[in-house]
Amino acid sequence: MTATPPPSSPRRVRVDLADRSYDVLIAPRLLASLGPRLRDLFPDASRSLVVLDSGVPEFLRGQAVGSLAAVGLSPATVSLTPIEHDKSIATFESLLVRAAEARLERAEPIIAIGGGIVGDLTGFAAASYRRGVPFIQCPTTLLAMVDAAVGGKTGLNIALPATPTSPAALRKNMAGAFWQPRLVLCDLETLDSLAPDEFAAGLAECVKHALIAADWNDPDLWHWTTANAQRIGARDPHTLPELVERNVALKARVVASDEREERPASEDPRGGRMALNAGHTVAHALEAWFDHARAANVAIAPRPIKHGQAVALGLIAEALAALASPPPLNPAAPAPAPSSSLVDAIRAALAALNLPTHLKHFNAAPRADELLALMLDDKKTLTSRVRIVAPTAPGHARVFTPSRDALRAGLAAIGAT
Repeated sequence: MTATPPPSSPRRVRVDLADRSYDVLIAPRLLASLGPRLRDLFPDASRSLVVLDSGVPEFLRGQAVGSLAAVGLSPATVSLTPIEHDKSIATFESLLVRAAEARLERAEPIIAIGGGIVGDLTGFAAASYRRGVPFIQCPTTLLAMVDAAVGGKTGLNIALPATPTSPAALRKNMAGAFWQPRLVLCDLETLDSLAPDEFAAGLAECVKHALIAADWNDPDLWHWTTANAQRIGARDPHTLPELVERNVALKARVVASDEREERPASEDPRGGRMALNAGHTVAHALEAWFDHARAANVAIAPRPIKHGQAVALGLIAEALAALASPPPLNPAAPAPAPSSSLVDAIRAALAALNLPTHLKHFNAAPRADELLALMLDDKKTLTSRVRIVAPTAPGHARVFTPSRDALRAGLAAIGAT
């Protein structure tokens, strides 16, 4: 992507949540405007805490911090390394200590500049410090822009110690809070610094959004995404703004319908906010398995897996599992039945965007039984029954309770033994 000057008016998406509503701004070079924008939001504030992702280039971090200092929002800073094992209670505590050391008051903001791990941790700290202070999201990865930074989910992982019968385990996002940001700045210039696999990982969430989009008032998103795959993969500066805007708008509509993921499928056949978990039941099990493999130092260590790569594999596995499943939880909801042609279309879309479609990409062959056991820890599991959100046609997805055999069939298709 070639850096371009910011437009006179950034693209703007409103997340409509009554008194918790906020704007998501999308344009290049927005980090340099952070200070003036926050001065308008918080005219009486004199301090701020900035949590910086160590992977963000120094010149971009400097733009943001410098803009805060220039308007009198004296910035205390802390740098975090964005790895899942540091998304922990210990790191969370260190952020609270830093806020207290900076003497941050209740109307003064905590700001996250980085990817999803940094945003999740920082948001939880903002929700907890003094029982809640303003939170600002400045996502710097594509995945964070189109997914993690929008919607108010914050949290951390819990590490379970090893026992004589089981290895140490990392339970993702098992503690946290819903705490909406006051503003989200998507600076598209930050995408220039992403490695190819990091950029592609964010595209998995875009494919997921496209697969549910017709249910949420964007029936053309699947066609637009697949038709523009080459431009998107090349980070075309004329295509990326629309990609981010349409995906943020899609997520904003889903979040506005079901902010805390509480509506049952019987009330909203589209699945409510649970629709955003398409592909994620399998994805989270894969991430946990890879973490176990790393902790156990397996003889043939698999390559690391990114969240978006796991989601890509999860979309395939769950779409296949739906083929062999009973009707969705609300069968009266109009939606096409799952088909093998849809699975083929999902594979093709993911491959076109440089995403994996098989576990051989990672030199890994987990056993299906291991993954099935890990799925029981998924937050969508209800009365020990695994629930998945599976696409049934481009733009449509439904909630299913697949049998173990159906899940096995999906897992086998991506290489689980």
